[in-house]
Amino acid sequence: MAQSGIPGIANPRTDFRSAGEQIRGREDEVTLKDLYSILTGDKRNYDFIGSPEHVADSLGRWHAEGAADGFNLMFSLLPQDLEQFTARVIPILQERGLARTEYTGSTLKSHLGLAARPEAASAAAS
Repeated sequence: MAQSGIPGIANPRTDFRSAGEQIRGREDEVTLKDLYSILTGDKRNYDFIGSPEHVADSLGRWHAEGAADGFNLMFSLLPQDLEQFTARVIPILQERGLARTEYTGSTLKSHLGLAARPEAASAAAS
């Protein structure tokens, strides 16, 4: 919180009064991102918080620049946030060719483009 000058809260889930005291008198300076971080103690990379287009842009940029070859997603609210992500961000990524629209196989290995074990392939053929 260096930009806003607001320190984090030691126990954000129970210390909402402290959050209010930190913000009081500086409401015009505190962004929604600052407030989210203060209340949740979340110090994640804010590239991935925002409109569906912003999140898709960030995911695409990180991938294109070689900063990531995949992502572990964490949602504050389940299943609502996951549903919003799949309904609003995934279609944008699919339009851009950054997310698949269908699976070509029936196993995790096939989805990842990995060869099946030889004994599993022969068992499936018989």
